[in-house]
Amino acid sequence: MTDPHGNVVEGSGIPNKSAWAIHAPLYRARPDLACALHVHSPYLTALASTEGWRLDTRGGQHAGVFHGNVSYFDYEGIVTEDEEGERMAEALGDNSTLIMANHGAMVAAASIEVAMLHLVSLERACMTEWMVRAGGGRMRRVPVEVAEAVAAMAPDGFGERGYLDGMKALLDHEGQDYAD
Repeated sequence: MTDPHGNVVEGSGIPNKSAWAIHAPLYRARPDLACALHVHSPYLTALASTEGWRLDTRGGQHAGVFHGNVSYFDYEGIVTEDEEGERMAEALGDNSTLIMANHGAMVAAASIEVAMLHLVSLERACMTEWMVRAGGGRMRRVPVEVAEAVAAMAPDGFGERGYLDGMKALLDHEGQDYAD
């Protein structure tokens, strides 16, 4: 664990330079955030690598989470400097999700639990859109009011308290060691 200046305060080792350059400026710009998850998940990354793609936030329940709450950022290469992280934080603005073209995404929230819920929703929304496209179809869009209602519930995690406890129970049942 590091402090806001990159000094290791718990554990040992050297912080990942790219992770530090992405996350540190974000946390400085958004003190309201407790968790920011950066991923290169397959469906999201495939769609983010598609020319001109923007998440259809009216594409269903999972996509509605991001209605009016997603920003975009053009890929600039492997992040090694705070300046690019600062540009990413600026692009995110007050939104919770930053989709990075040809790269992946950052999902940020006031709790780890909500960030995880949003991350799962983002990949599922992208998986659904990918499958609809691959099947030659077009997204059946929900009304704006429905997408807005889903998005309004999203910052609280849809009342899904205990989500991480359920995931831990599943991992415990499978004998997975996630504690370290």
